[in-house]
Amino acid sequence: MHPHTPASRPIRPRARRRGLGWLARSAFLLFALVLVLGAPRFAVAADRERGVVGVRFEIDAKRVLMNLSAARAGVEAAATAQLTERCRDRFPYVEWRPLTNAPASNDPPFLLRVSMTAVGGAPVPEVVLRAEKRVSGSVQRLGLERVLYLANDMGQPYQNATRLAEDLARHLGDWYANEQVLDLVQERFLAGIPVARRLRADPVNQRFVLPAFWHEMLPGEGSIVRAQYQVRRSPADLVPVRLRLRPSEEWSGEVGCRVREFHFPPIDLDTPGWMPVMVESLSNAVPGSVVVFMEKYMKDHTYGSTTNGLVLDPFDASGVGGTL
Repeated sequence: MHPHTPASRPIRPRARRRGLGWLARSAFLLFALVLVLGAPRFAVAADRERGVVGVRFEIDAKRVLMNLSAARAGVEAAATAQLTERCRDRFPYVEWRPLTNAPASNDPPFLLRVSMTAVGGAPVPEVVLRAEKRVSGSVQRLGLERVLYLANDMGQPYQNATRLAEDLARHLGDWYANEQVLDLVQERFLAGIPVARRLRADPVNQRFVLPAFWHEMLPGEGSIVRAQYQVRRSPADLVPVRLRLRPSEEWSGEVGCRVREFHFPPIDLDTPGWMPVMVESLSNAVPGSVVVFMEKYMKDHTYGSTTNGLVLDPFDASGVGGTL
């Protein structure tokens, strides 16, 4: 028989079929994990809207610009990085992005800009640090200024990039370590940036739940969330609904909130409580009208990382309630 004929080929042993035991074991382990961690309330990563704020420091003082030359970019970049890190630490519920000194078409719609500006007509003008916000192209001052150099100060280091960078680092560090200054940044700027566009009512536990990661938001005692949406009572009758909520507890990694105020004409609840109409109104909200803001923010400094962000849900996991 020819060595290459089919009959002469060596017979290979058949591969042993694996049983279905491994599949059953995998399914059981997955089911057990869901039971331990709790079923997810939202597709959080898809539904959340973590506000993005760009940070930019720019030197506008002409005398400084004329003398710094190529060192300007490095000084501005260092100050931008310092501001960004301070804002990340104090307001972690917002995503902060350092930007270069050249405005780009892909800048985020929200921008915190701090400038080094000369004011007055003195031969050696006063130099101040000035904060402003940009929202979708509209620029407004935040009413925050700090004197960097006094007028006619002949020691202004407009030709010494190293000393200028050191002075900026010291002043910016002191300025943004002031809680009153940071509270104004929150009140006059960040309170107008959406943190979510969905909300779920949980009537069993008398709370609302935000599709946001607790370990990112870290809302402490004194934080207040403001939510608003519209309900259509008739084709021509759109009724605004406003809520003020208190972030109160981590809820399977998300943010559980208690009601402080509920306004749904003719209902005006100005004290903490719960009413069935809250669920009804949210269930009938006009699609796309839900917007949630962080009205007041106090960071939770007690949050630990020992659980790696995984918190067991001791409450009902049925997901009952209106979801938008």
